[in-house]
Amino acid sequence: MKLIIRADDFGFSEAVNYGVMKAFRGGLVKNIGLMSNMPYAQHAYDLIKGKDVALGLHVNLILGTPCAEAAQLSSLLDEQGQLLSSRLRRQEMKQGIDGFVYEDVFCETKAQIERFISICGKLPDYIDAHAVCTPVSKRAISDVADLYAIHVRGHCRDARWEEIQKDFTNEDFYRQKLPFVDFFQSYLEYSNRISLIVFHPGFLDYDVVSKSSLTVNRCLDAALLCDEEVKEFLGSHSLLSFKEL
Repeated sequence: MKLIIRADDFGFSEAVNYGVMKAFRGGLVKNIGLMSNMPYAQHAYDLIKGKDVALGLHVNLILGTPCAEAAQLSSLLDEQGQLLSSRLRRQEMKQGIDGFVYEDVFCETKAQIERFISICGKLPDYIDAHAVCTPVSKRAISDVADLYAIHVRGHCRDARWEEIQKDFTNEDFYRQKLPFVDFFQSYLEYSNRISLIVFHPGFLDYDVVSKSSLTVNRCLDAALLCDEEVKEFLGSHSLLSFKEL
């Protein structure tokens, strides 16, 4: 069994950054998604700089201040010049509306790549999207990735890939209050391919509790990824980074 474990939301807040680093030091996380538009993106990179990890761009279209000029992004912003929330985007999707405008998403994704380069001194190792994706946003992100020759993960159908969210989520698992290792044992029974599983390890601070609906489970993700029984169980499986594919 070959498994790719990805930790998202690096740069979201100081506490999230420290939670991601705790998970990384646990040895299972080889792929980390950086939110280059967030205030703690530089802090995140300073923590991970020089480490052996696939550092990707976690394109963020639904939280915080954009990287591109506001005048170029009218469909993405609220009256305060902040990116429109995931709550609003999900409401649109429930109504069958794709509220993203291709040109605006293309512009902001490109600007976030350039911000990533200015912070990290290199291109992202991969690109994926934060929280909400629609056909329009997926196409724009993929086209920008092609422009920079960066792999897009988690958006294009590929027989080698299988996202755990299609079957069940770690949130569902945590509700059952089972040993952490049962999460992987249950999932790996159903897969014999290279599989991608996404976590959001982190700790809590004001930025998290005031801006995110994902709170306590960030702490559970961090704990799961450092659990000794989990690490022992996964020792018989190949843990990959996007750089190895």
